Amino acid sequence: MHSGGMPYLRETLLFLALMLRRMWLQFRERSIDPVLEDVGEAWDGVEAHADAAGEQARGVWGARPLLPRRVGMDAAHLEDGCCAS
Repeated sequence: MHSGGMPYLRETLLFLALMLRRMWLQFRERSIDPVLEDVGEAWDGVEAHADAAGEQARGVWGARPLLPRRVGMDAAHLEDGCCAS
């Protein structure tokens, strides 16, 4: 037996909560997920285009870097006495 108040209030609220959840999942499945999938495919295309442009640039400029690398201060460099104090 129900103790005072509106009968079946708890069951009605539970039913409404479950219906809202189901409606949200259906909305997400039909509206949001396809958009995210399209964005993922578009991003894959952008990455492929960037990779192709990078390969083309390497073909034009060769494998060497555009700027020379700086010599690091590694142990072998310090041992040759050039920077000893």
